[in-house]
Formats: sequence, C-alpha cells, structure tokens
Amino acid sequence: RQWVDTLEEPLAWVTKVAFSPDESLLATASADRNIRLYDIKSRKLLRCFKGHSGEIQALDFSRSGKWLVSGSGADHSLRLWNVNGPSRAHDQVDMTIPLRFADSNRSLLCASGAHGFARINIETGTTQTLGAWPSVWTSTPHAAAFDQSPAITPDGTQVAFNVDTRRVEIWNTLSSEIEVVLTNASPRIDCVAFSE
Repeated sequence: RQWVDTLEEPLAWVTKVAFSPDESLLATASADRNIRLYDIKSRKLLRCFKGHSGEIQALDFSRSGKWLVSGSGADHSLRLWNVNGPSRAHDQVDMTIPLRFADSNRSLLCASGAHGFARINIETGTTQTLGAWPSVWTSTPHAAAFDQSPAITPDGTQVAFNVDTRRVEIWNTLSSEIEVVLTNASPRIDCVAFSE
C-alpha cells in the first residue's frame, strides 16, 4: 500500500467520493453527514455542504460540473448542491425517493414529499411537477409499498410498484389514476422495472 497524498482537512470515515468532469474537484461524503469539496491541484478545502441527517450513500457531479447530487437511504432524501453558488437552504431539493435518471442523465425523476412526482433538472436545479400524490398512497399498503423501490417510465408518465407480494399497480403520474393491475401466481414479487 502506498500513501499518495493528504487533504487539507482530516476526514471522518469517507463513504463516497466523486471527481468533477474536468477532474479539478474532488467531493467526499463522510460519516459525519457532511460533503466536502476540494481543489485537486492545491488539495485545499473549498467548501462544506451540510444538510443530510443520515449517512450519505450516493454522490456524483452533474455532467456540467455545476451541481453535486447526494443521496441518503438513512434520511430518505436526495439533495442538489450548487458547486459554485451560495450554500443556502433553498439551493437544496429534498426528495423522498429518487427513481431514475432521464434525458441522457440531465434530469432525475423522483417521488417528492413536497411536489408529488417531479422531474429535477440536474443542470439548473429547477423542479417540474409531474403529478400529485394520489391520496390512497398515504395509507397502507400503498405507503408501505413505496419502500420497495417503485419503477418509473423514462418519460415519467407511469409509475409501477408491488403493493403486495403478488400484485403490481401501474399509475399515471399526470392524472394520479391507476391504469393497470397485474397479478402473478408465483410465490412473490420482489421488484419491478420498466424497459428503456
């Protein structure tokens, strides 16, 4: 094992790292729930992003390098951080469940507690609401089913999830209405996914 270099500030246990597209920046997510941004050339700390209340398991830059995307299964949120802009509360988007990347990874489709189903433009940080939460999803077993990683189509118009071990419901995100119910005689359904 060879020690290559050290960063300016000592870190807690590092859970994820990400390099910017131009390889000038390094972002680290630590067990202290903070994200630190370093200049690769000088190894100096540029800024620290704070907002997650649980351990961060996902971290990446947008294609432009303008945004950092972080996700935590512990606090059930996904956040966007403006790399060069001010670090303020409204620069962050708190999402309930990230579902899939779309538009050649330029946007992220999410199930949002604040917006219902939403499309987040990774480059600009803007949110487009696709459809509201159907009221039935606030009760079991629908609410519990959302812990089973629902699937969404690439255009964001349909979402599917297994309500129980033998039934899948497909909902229209724009109308918030159920479209298809699929049943299976096999012992159980553990996951769902749409083709590209």
